[in-house]
Amino acid sequence: MTLRLVLEDGPWRVEAAGEAGDVLVLAFASIGHDAARMPSAEFVGQLRGRRALFVMDAARSWGTGAGFADVLRQVVGAAGPVRRIVALGSSMGAVAALRACGVVPVDAVLALGPQSGADGRWPMAGVDVPDLPACWTVLCHGMADDAVQAGGWPVRAGVDHLLFGGVGHSALALHLKARGGLQGMVDALCDGDRRRLLRIAGQAGAVQRRRVPRPMEG
Repeated sequence: MTLRLVLEDGPWRVEAAGEAGDVLVLAFASIGHDAARMPSAEFVGQLRGRRALFVMDAARSWGTGAGFADVLRQVVGAAGPVRRIVALGSSMGAVAALRACGVVPVDAVLALGPQSGADGRWPMAGVDVPDLPACWTVLCHGMADDAVQAGGWPVRAGVDHLLFGGVGHSALALHLKARGGLQGMVDALCDGDRRRLLRIAGQAGAVQRRRVPRPMEG
């Protein structure tokens, strides 16, 4: 997939793929491996053929940096009319995806390992965790080391909170890819097919959270 630059403003960089389709996907990058460089676009492989915007933040602000709302509104507005907007991200990108729901009219969000700030492992000092949005929200956590983070999010109607026993935070996306689940979950999110998404996640080992989770054995 060839990405094209559509905006570069301060720490923000947005690249786009695809021009057709009535579903627009907002994919938010995580921290990345080199703090001195712009994070790379993520979920590129899962969004081939889709109309997508890849949002990167060199400041690693968790969606709180100056210009976040203006950048999103500008690039979404320039994308033209769409029937549906979905957002996704992993780790810091997951927090940004949740925050985006309060800025542009997102219909569904998939957040892999979003930090709730509950255990102090993450560089979120002074960063408010976003409220869960009103749209269909799918939270995923690997319970090998993210049980506390998972428990920091409230149980609420309209939220599917999926827990993966024996999987670590940094391995969650790789686990889903290896089990053939990530592509199907992204496609189901774009199609608004909750039943399919939950079935695919279950096949990859997910259980639905219905109470405050405890660490699970693999």
